[in-house]
Amino acid sequence: MKIADSHAHLYDKKFNRDRGKVIQRAQKAKIGIIIVPSEDITSGKKALALANEHPELFYPAIGFHPHNTEKFNEEELKKELETGKYVAIGEIGLDYYYDRDVVDKQKEILKRQFEMALTFNLPVILHVRDAFMDIFQIIDEFPGLYGVFHCFTGTIEEVQEVLKRNFYVSFSGIITYKNAEKIREAARMVPPDRLLVETDSPYLSPMPMRGKRNEPSFIVHVIKKLSEITGIREEHLIETTYSNTQRLFKLNVGAT
Repeated sequence: MKIADSHAHLYDKKFNRDRGKVIQRAQKAKIGIIIVPSEDITSGKKALALANEHPELFYPAIGFHPHNTEKFNEEELKKELETGKYVAIGEIGLDYYYDRDVVDKQKEILKRQFEMALTFNLPVILHVRDAFMDIFQIIDEFPGLYGVFHCFTGTIEEVQEVLKRNFYVSFSGIITYKNAEKIREAARMVPPDRLLVETDSPYLSPMPMRGKRNEPSFIVHVIKKLSEITGIREEHLIETTYSNTQRLFKLNVGAT
């Protein structure tokens, strides 16, 4: 039975000293799929390089994170997508937490990346912080758009809006934190066929690993907690989230 980590930044410099061992631990933990999102063209190419080195494990995505709007290069992004080697556009989205002065720019860049997602028939991996209502409005401008709200941190009402739009919802180690009850409540609302799990490595290590650098092998703690929250048996949750990851990203990989 294999596990899918739907979001891990394994190209990050925090893994430079021991990336090989991290990959070995992931494989030992029976992880069979790791989606590697990026934040710009440079990190996208790094994600692709990982996938070229380990095609049995890594699947790259490319896009411009909302914190990297100043780097946005439509031509370069289109050129990379035309290779057909990326499984998604992401991570992209809206993040108003730090700087609301760039809201309009973030929206503009997001819309251009949504257009590309429709052109290339690719899912989007969405990063959303303090911006749910705006992103719902923009999604509604793009019929046929599909994808996942990664590392979901919203409310019951917001997850219901996500589900109305037939997007997937991915949960990270945050659901193991003491102060995350509202997110756990949201997780209970998501039907099994819309659930994904992720580590968001190297960030957001789950309990009991909090304080350490996160890595894909820690996904077992996320699965255990999500099983407790939803009442879905761990084995069934592993199978379901693996199958959901395959379906969303159109992966031709072996069964669990």
